[in-house]
Amino acid sequence: MSVSPSWTGPVEKREFDHLPRPRSGGHGYLTSLSRTHTDTRRASGWQPGGQRPHGLHTHAGVGGRALLFWAAAVLGLISCTGVPDVARSQHHESGITVLGGRNFGEVFAGGESIVLDEPPGVVTVWPATSLDWHGGFIVADTRESQVRVYARSGRLKAAYGRGTGTLDSLTFPVRAQRMADGSIIVAALSGHLTIMPERNDQAARTIETPLVLLRDLLVLSEHRVLLVGLESAPATAMLHILDTGTGQIVRSFFRPADRFDRDVTSTFPTVAVAHLRNRVAAAYTLCDTVIFFDEMGTEVSRLRIPIDPFIPLVVPLRQFATPSERQAWINQFTFIQDLFWVEDDRLLVQWAKGSPSGLQWGLAQMDTSGRREWAIAPAPRLMGASGAEFVFVDPAGAAINAWIVLRSR
Repeated sequence: MSVSPSWTGPVEKREFDHLPRPRSGGHGYLTSLSRTHTDTRRASGWQPGGQRPHGLHTHAGVGGRALLFWAAAVLGLISCTGVPDVARSQHHESGITVLGGRNFGEVFAGGESIVLDEPPGVVTVWPATSLDWHGGFIVADTRESQVRVYARSGRLKAAYGRGTGTLDSLTFPVRAQRMADGSIIVAALSGHLTIMPERNDQAARTIETPLVLLRDLLVLSEHRVLLVGLESAPATAMLHILDTGTGQIVRSFFRPADRFDRDVTSTFPTVAVAHLRNRVAAAYTLCDTVIFFDEMGTEVSRLRIPIDPFIPLVVPLRQFATPSERQAWINQFTFIQDLFWVEDDRLLVQWAKGSPSGLQWGLAQMDTSGRREWAIAPAPRLMGASGAEFVFVDPAGAAINAWIVLRSR
């Protein structure tokens, strides 16, 4: 989407609108959910009730990403331990909260402000952000059909896709990451991968996968990537390991739980995933369970995500007379959005909840024994984490491309 740089109104994320709509039983949840993911050129989805952390700059900020999926071994079932309590759901309908939560400024301090350059006519709405081991960030912008590479300062180093003059055929990217040889691999919503060599004099390579919907990608090793997506409806697996040398999927796993029928998995095809060395963590968006796998997709363990309250979606999906009634119903529930490894034994979980004012975010850190170390809700949206540094959308920034880099206290 190209708009005037002076445009300041709200932008709805409706990334599914261009695709043939999966079977949804007439519920219309795809449209409703995409409307839940609403950002404005002013809002980060965080409405602080207290002071900003000490030392934060107020002229700009830092932003990121948010999308992700869930996991279980081929024969395993996902456990959702949250209990849908009607009274509690109604109590939290107007916004996100967490019992025993801490203040944002108690956990984070800093920081360094960044504003990402935007090409003329481009408005960043829902960026899927990866930290670049070359330094800086790689942004997949589904709405603009672009991949942009940024320096740590926010300076635009390179752009690919629609309107850039380079790889104009690149459409609806959902994630881009740098591989060990320096090339960038891009996952597209339609199911194909594009590998862009580091040297401009080399041709890009395309891999067609059997996936009908591709939602995320993680580089696992020199020649292997993890794909998050659907191969069929109903879904038989949601995670897939692909060999980039042969272009073939070598293993598919993470079968949906029996209680989630094709209506649910087609409407909520999101699994949050994170990779550290030889471990993969994954969580289905509708469940408060994180499952750990090795790099071949063998389940190692699973833990409950310590969020209270976690209010799971009630299934089967219901029909509503109006979109506003459907949205109000969806706003009651909790959705796991992102996982981030921060240390060998520590994991960050980002979750979201709808409200009349838009999507709100929560963040919790847990160790690999399942103990919660802290939780914050509401919180600014976390875009990336590496070691002791955390990249957030700046709650005081003027736009979603305003980020801030903080450190834990």
